[in-house]
Amino acid sequence: MSVPINGIKTENLVPRAVEALRHFVLHELTEPGADLPSQGELSTRLGVSRTVVREAMRVLETQGLIALSQGKLPKVMAANPRTVINGLNTLMQRSNISLLDVLEVRRPLEIEAAVLAAEQATDDHLARMREANAALAAARTIEEQIVADMCFHKAIADATGNPVFGIILDVLGQFLFESRRTTLKQSGAKVALRHHELLLAAITERDLAKARQAAEDGMRQTEADLKREARQSLKPKPSRPQ
Repeated sequence: MSVPINGIKTENLVPRAVEALRHFVLHELTEPGADLPSQGELSTRLGVSRTVVREAMRVLETQGLIALSQGKLPKVMAANPRTVINGLNTLMQRSNISLLDVLEVRRPLEIEAAVLAAEQATDDHLARMREANAALAAARTIEEQIVADMCFHKAIADATGNPVFGIILDVLGQFLFESRRTTLKQSGAKVALRHHELLLAAITERDLAKARQAAEDGMRQTEADLKREARQSLKPKPSRPQ
């Protein structure tokens, strides 16, 4: 283990210890389930107190890099994007971000995902898309419609073969849920289902151009619905009679 902070005595010891231990976990002790050295040994190697090591360990635990258990050595955790996804999701929800802002990011991603899905979708992916469309057609509540709609797009993301598409969808999860609530309320499930069926047909036929066009059309519909909802929300509500 390298010792990049050995002997440094400043108020920034915990961040420096976190940096050193992150490097150790990510680049040297990479096997999931592997034990880290004891706090005493790490304290000696890093030239800091056990208190600093304990604080650094807590930070690494919140980052999903290690697991802490009373009376046992810390263990390296397997790679899991959920911690990062939850953090980014919280950050976005606490920021002044609109659904139209999110749409600008979604548009190129979902269009490219549709094209890649047309190239690489397996029979299993196509079956999941058909099942999602069937669930959307049968849905009786707006919540059921939203879940079916998101399952369809999740199947497309998985069909790309690139896990980053699914991770980004997870990060945008709450925004996508609210966006689909708006679009389904504005245009209804039948319009969404029609776009899905056109996109599914293009993917099934391995027609990249049609898949791109169908995805672009779907994004244009979403944009129109969101803008219509925004205009309606700005209209003054009629005052109640006194």
